[in-house]
Amino acid sequence: MISPYQICVSSIVINEARFYIDKYGNHIPINLNPAISKGTITLIEATAVEMAILEQGSSERCNQMIQNGEKEAIALLKTGRFPEHRFCTNDGAAVRVLSAHGMGLLGVSLEGVFDNINQKFKLPNPSYSRNAFNRYIQEGYLMKDSLIKK
Repeated sequence: MISPYQICVSSIVINEARFYIDKYGNHIPINLNPAISKGTITLIEATAVEMAILEQGSSERCNQMIQNGEKEAIALLKTGRFPEHRFCTNDGAAVRVLSAHGMGLLGVSLEGVFDNINQKFKLPNPSYSRNAFNRYIQEGYLMKDSLIKK
């Protein structure tokens, strides 16, 4: 399924993602290292300076809204080093921050990814939909004055 795209995951997510909770409440272990070793997933990493630039341009509220792995991914997009990459998440706070930083077009919903590869999959929940993603983008744009330092 992921072969039409280069899948990149931030180093912080690689190091922090230990499990996910399935629909039955079970903790399912996550180990992305074999996929990295095979080249199926590419690890990307922001420098301390790149992280600081994002954090210094963000309000305290903004910096507290999202986790470090999401911060790293947004910081990497902000550098311009990855112009062809898109940020895919169902986390509304992270999408709002992306939008507040003027990078809403660099995000994509999981539903959008599936559509781009002509695959029909059942979304895990409605927060992965294009409609939810677009709502988060709009909300982030409206919140930019409280999320971005002037």
